[in-house]
Amino acid sequence: MAAADPPGAEELPQLAENLLCRLQENFQALTEKLTLRMEEMGERINDLEKCVADLMTEAGVENSDEELRLSAIYKGGSANSPQWCKLRLSIHSEMCVA
Repeated sequence: MAAADPPGAEELPQLAENLLCRLQENFQALTEKLTLRMEEMGERINDLEKCVADLMTEAGVENSDEELRLSAIYKGGSANSPQWCKLRLSIHSEMCVA
């Protein structure tokens, strides 16, 4: 004689499916929200870089070769690359000496 299924056992798969669907919807909404915020932050960083460049131009400060290379690495490479770190340190040490 087979044991009877507990009450509500036939509803369990549907409840699990509903839960997974809600989780997927929440994850998708969060992903979209994070993507939008990252894009907004990227735009704000670009605006800030432009403002800094404008201020440097107004102050008569020219970009050094290290700063130009740093900018190229930043836009096309990894911020944790050895070149990035070396150039950051180089620029920082020049600023501290000046």
